[in-house]
Amino acid sequence: MAAALIYNRRMNVTVLRIAALSALLALAPRAGAQLSEAETDSFYRFYRGLHPEVRMPSPAFSTGAREAKGKRQLSATVDGKGQRAVLPLCRAPRETFDYTPHGRPEQRWRARGEPQQVIWIHHTPQCGTPPDDAVRLLAPVADMDALRLLQQYPELLGNARLLMAGNTSCSPLRNNSFRLTGLDRAPDGQNVLVFDSSQGGTARIATRKSRNEFQAWGASCEAPRRGRQNGR
Repeated sequence: MAAALIYNRRMNVTVLRIAALSALLALAPRAGAQLSEAETDSFYRFYRGLHPEVRMPSPAFSTGAREAKGKRQLSATVDGKGQRAVLPLCRAPRETFDYTPHGRPEQRWRARGEPQQVIWIHHTPQCGTPPDDAVRLLAPVADMDALRLLQQYPELLGNARLLMAGNTSCSPLRNNSFRLTGLDRAPDGQNVLVFDSSQGGTARIATRKSRNEFQAWGASCEAPRRGRQNGR
């Protein structure tokens, strides 16, 4: 009997330790950037003051090249809970904050503009949190158009490589690998796919819609920029 009680107590202690460790890991920043304890603590203080009613997030921190004065560029991205748009499309808000090493700890972060929306395809009932490859909505795009663009973009990118060959700014990037990072709108209202190149730089593929299908219609590219941040 005594042995059984001791065993149960040990099991309870083990369970409590695992639960405590899980809670700490949930609050820990995601991998991707090396931060000091002071930098991490300053973000949590700032975010708690900004959203006192919201559960503390698990931010994704990212760093960029140092500026001319040697200051490191540091940012934090926080994703909200995903919500169903149209099956199987999900969307969620995304906030990005930039760090400055001046002032009180809770005053060292600033929001980078208004919150964005990110979208992704998810076939189970609950959307959960955005995956790493969620796509930013850089301009309003109809839900059904956004869904079809996410489904059709590999074929659109393949067709767009022919357009890139005849474009001076795009031809050096033509054979690179690309990752879809955003959906935008052109001045004429047409939907645009925004890609990041594996070798740096971006490509924007304009599309035209014919019934439920999209066609690659034009391409423009931008060379890599010095000091650009890595991360979301």
